[in-house]
Amino acid sequence: MASSTPTPKVEPQTQSPGASVQRSWWREWLKPIVVVAVITVLVGVVTLAVNIEMGAFQSLRADIRDGNARLSEEIRASEARQREDLREVKAELKATDARLSEEIKASEARQREDLREVRAELKADNQALGKRLDETKAELKADIQTLGKRLDETKAELKADNQALGKRLDRVLDGLLSSRSDQ
Repeated sequence: MASSTPTPKVEPQTQSPGASVQRSWWREWLKPIVVVAVITVLVGVVTLAVNIEMGAFQSLRADIRDGNARLSEEIRASEARQREDLREVKAELKATDARLSEEIKASEARQREDLREVRAELKADNQALGKRLDETKAELKADIQTLGKRLDETKAELKADNQALGKRLDRVLDGLLSSRSDQ
C-alpha cells in the first residue's frame, strides 16, 4: 500500500462562523493540559475548602472542649458550694438542736422548781390549815365545855327555880286547900 492513492482531503462543510468557534472552544478545553489544570485547580479548591472546614471543625472542637471544661469546673464549683452549704445547714441544725435541748432542760428545771415551790406552798397551806383546824377544834372544845358548864348552871338554876316554884305552888295549893277546907 505503498502506492496508495492519496485520499483527497475532505473539505469541511461550510458551517456558520459561530459553530466553529463553539467547537473550537470545546476543543481547547478538552486538551489534556487544560483538563489537568482545571482538575488541579478544582482539587486545590476542594483541598482548601476541606482544610478550612477542618480548621473550623478543629476550632469548634476546641470551643466544645473549652465549654465542657468550663461547665465541668462550674459544676465542680457548684457541687463544692452545695457541700459547703449543706455543712453550714448541718452545723446550724446541730446548733439549733443543742440550743433547743438546753432550752428544754432549762424549762424542765424551771418547771421542777415551780413544782417544788407549789408543793412547798401546798404543804405550808396544809400545815396552816391543820393548825387552824386544831385551833378551831380547841375553840370548839372550849366552847362546848363552856356551853356544857352554862347548861349545867342553867340546869341548876332551872332546878332551883323549879324547886322554888314547886314550893310556891305547894304553898299556894296548901293555901287553897286550906281555904277550901275552911269553907
